[in-house]
Amino acid sequence: SISTLFAVILAIAFSMSKRLEQASLPAVIAFRSAPVAAIAPLIMLFLGRGIATSIAVVTIVSFFPMLVNALAGSKQAARQTVPA
Repeated sequence: SISTLFAVILAIAFSMSKRLEQASLPAVIAFRSAPVAAIAPLIMLFLGRGIATSIAVVTIVSFFPMLVNALAGSKQAARQTVPA
C-alpha cells in the first residue's frame, strides 16, 4: 500500500507534467535496474534487522510495476477525457 500510494501520486504528477516525467523517470528507471539483492544490504545497514527492512524491500519491489501501470492508466484516462 505504501508503494501504491507513492506510485499513484508520482504517476499523476508525471501525467500532468511532461517536463517532470522527462526529468525524473530516467532516475526512477535507473533505480529499478539495480537488483534488490544488491540494495537489501544497504537497507539493512540503515534500518537494521527487523520489520522496517522487510517493509522497505517489499515497497521497493512493488513500487516500479505499480508506477508503470498507474502511469499508463493515467495517460489513457487523460486521453479519453480531454479531446485532442
